[in-house]
Amino acid sequence: MALPIPVKLDAGGIIGQGVLRNLSVSGAFIDTTARLPVFTNLVVAVQMNDEPLGAPPDLAACVVRCEPAGLAVEWRDMACDTLVALLGRAGAQAAPRNTRDRAFG
Repeated sequence: MALPIPVKLDAGGIIGQGVLRNLSVSGAFIDTTARLPVFTNLVVAVQMNDEPLGAPPDLAACVVRCEPAGLAVEWRDMACDTLVALLGRAGAQAAPRNTRDRAFG
């Protein structure tokens, strides 16, 4: 889903801000000037100005690709409440909470 949502990036301390541009159940692309190496673990803190998400605003992630415009991240928990709430807001069909990835058991 393409949607602009402001975020803060935290890799053991706030290291920058960005805009969540593309969101999926498995990851996202964040427009940012922050530079992090691939495989860096970080927290993407969603900055909602209107109504609260109804879930904690933090998403644990790992950098999987670096580009001049920003970072591609993969979510550490692809079924967390925050991600489900964001996808619901974007009009996506959220997967049922009991859906499991068959590759992992």
